[in-house]
Amino acid sequence: MSSEIESGKYERKKMSFMIGYSFIIHSFLMYWIQGIMTTSGNNIFIPYFVNNFGWERTTILNWLTVAAFTAVFGATFFAQMVKKFGPRKVTVITLLVGGVFTVLFGRVSVLGIFIGVSVVIFIFAQGWAGVTTNTLITNWYPRRKAIILGITTMGLPFASIAFVPTLNYLVNNISFPFAYLCVGILMIIIGIASIFWVKDNPEDVGLSPDNDDLTEAQMKNAVAKLKNFQSQWSLGKLLRDRNAWLLVIAFGVMFMCNKGMIGQMVYYFIDKGFDQPQAILFISRISFCGLAGSYIWGFIDDRIGTKQASVLYGFIYGLGFFLMFLGQANAVMWIGVIIFEFCMGGIGNLIPSMIVTCYGRYEFPTVNRLLNPIIATIYALANWSIGFSADIMGGTGRAPVVYAALVVICALLIIAIKPNPRKDLDYNTPVATEGDKR
Repeated sequence: MSSEIESGKYERKKMSFMIGYSFIIHSFLMYWIQGIMTTSGNNIFIPYFVNNFGWERTTILNWLTVAAFTAVFGATFFAQMVKKFGPRKVTVITLLVGGVFTVLFGRVSVLGIFIGVSVVIFIFAQGWAGVTTNTLITNWYPRRKAIILGITTMGLPFASIAFVPTLNYLVNNISFPFAYLCVGILMIIIGIASIFWVKDNPEDVGLSPDNDDLTEAQMKNAVAKLKNFQSQWSLGKLLRDRNAWLLVIAFGVMFMCNKGMIGQMVYYFIDKGFDQPQAILFISRISFCGLAGSYIWGFIDDRIGTKQASVLYGFIYGLGFFLMFLGQANAVMWIGVIIFEFCMGGIGNLIPSMIVTCYGRYEFPTVNRLLNPIIATIYALANWSIGFSADIMGGTGRAPVVYAALVVICALLIIAIKPNPRKDLDYNTPVATEGDKR
């Protein structure tokens, strides 16, 4: 929290809200980089390591699962750091460290070093994208969070559109080290820029959340709430909360299915009878559906509510996975793939949106600090789950049927969630009155 807020001093409209709008771009970039380093990039580096060093694909997937599990530590640690220091400082440090290790990733040739570097990248990805960017957007857009998150999480499918074919070109025409050198330098540049760019809260710079036209009294109430807020949710209380368990299981499993399938789309298309260059081309083209889906799911969330949007999302996602399983390089398969890509763009924004819906803006850093590691633990099984599903079903092309059943079950769990009232949006009640107590 800034020193201005802690001292109770602030200057109204100290700067334009354009700074708030610019954070949409910043968060988009964070998801973009996360996508290529932890999910979409698998389609490039796994075939590279298999073909150039003779490593077994299953071995790589197993160690990536280990790296994903270690990211749970990152989710816990960096969420605590965000709660204590704010998103800006955590974003800067994790981008700088992540950038250096991304450069190193392009130069690994020994499995042990690959494992170590991957672990660091997965851990720090929780810092620059996993917890910081959602907190930043929640702080600046507590009321409009659904549509804004729908835009920022477009960065995840955009990784497949822009980064995967670009990396593939650089790897094949220049070198693998050069490709990841470019990514690492980009991360370092954005990290340095974030020192001056990112502002933790709109109240820190005299602006109002969502750029709402607040009166002077409402603005003072907003600043007082931010300054004096004390969380009511401890780990023990959350572990006894029905909403918390329904949320982490449902969204954790859906995210697991999402990440598992994204990282193995090359092998999915190969199982369907295509070659690797065709698969890379398909991935980059169909990912435009994910780009549209991210915004559209945010729009649906904004219009009908997060809970209803999430239930609808689960059933549609299940249909997409089932059609991917049925089809064999025909129209049915392509309809399923399009639905899958369309839904791929929704999970990243529905998770933080549901947490805010259930607990509010001010509780988000505390609750996210406790719930995000559990969600991360579940989706850490992504690489293992796709390998397991492929084994029991006889190939990656038939694995989606397992995911179809899982996401439908998740939709049923979400139906049972009962969101709490959004008291964080009340700027009329002074913080000292009982009406503002939680």
